[in-house]
Amino acid sequence: MAQVPEPPKRLRIEQDMDEGLHWLSRQHGMFDKALQETGGVQLRLRPGGFSALISMIVHQQVSLAAAASILKRVKAGVRPMTPDRVLELSVDELRACGLSRPKIKSLHGMSDMLATGQVKLNGLHHKDDDTVRAALVSLPGIGPWTAEVYLLSCLGRPDAFPDNDVGLQESVRLLTGDRPSTKELAAMAEDWRPWRGVAARVLWTYINHVRSKDYQS
Repeated sequence: MAQVPEPPKRLRIEQDMDEGLHWLSRQHGMFDKALQETGGVQLRLRPGGFSALISMIVHQQVSLAAAASILKRVKAGVRPMTPDRVLELSVDELRACGLSRPKIKSLHGMSDMLATGQVKLNGLHHKDDDTVRAALVSLPGIGPWTAEVYLLSCLGRPDAFPDNDVGLQESVRLLTGDRPSTKELAAMAEDWRPWRGVAARVLWTYINHVRSKDYQS
C-alpha cells in the first residue's frame, strides 16, 4: 500500500479532502467507484455548540421531515438557545415543542451539566478526538454515533467515523454486495485511517446519490 498522506488536523474547506480522496480512490476500488459515479464530495460543515447538540438529539429516531418540524418549534420556543433557558422551561413547555419525554429528560440533563460547567463545549475544538468523544458521551442523550457526527460535521475531524451508522453500512452493501455489521465496518475502516472521516463522506454521498436516482426513476 502506498504511503498514506497525513491529513490536516481539521477539514475546513473541500480542498482539504483532496489528498484523502485521491489516496482512498487509489487504494480501494469501492471509493473509486463511488467517486466516479457521484462526481465528488462536499464537506458540509456546520456550526458546533449547544444548538448543534440539540439539533442532533431532535433528529434521533425520527424522520427528517418530523425532525425539521420539531426543531423549528424548539427554536421558536427556546430563546435564547442556551442551557440556562432550557432549564427554565418545564416538561410541558418543551412537550409543546413536539419533544418526547425521553428527549426532554436528555435536554434538561445535558443543559444542567453544561450550565454548571461539568462539560465545556467552547474548548472542544482544541482537544484531541478521544477527549472530545469522552466529553460528549458524558452528556445525557449523546451516544457514540452523535459524538462521531459532531466530530465530523462540526469540528471537521478527518478521522472520525460512526461505524454504527446504518447509512454507511448500506452504502457499502450497494458498492460491494455485502452489508457489514457495525463490527465488520469498524474493522474495514481500519484500512482507511487516518482519512475515515473522508471515507464516511464518500459513502454518505454515494447512498444519497443512489436514493436520488431511485426517487427520480
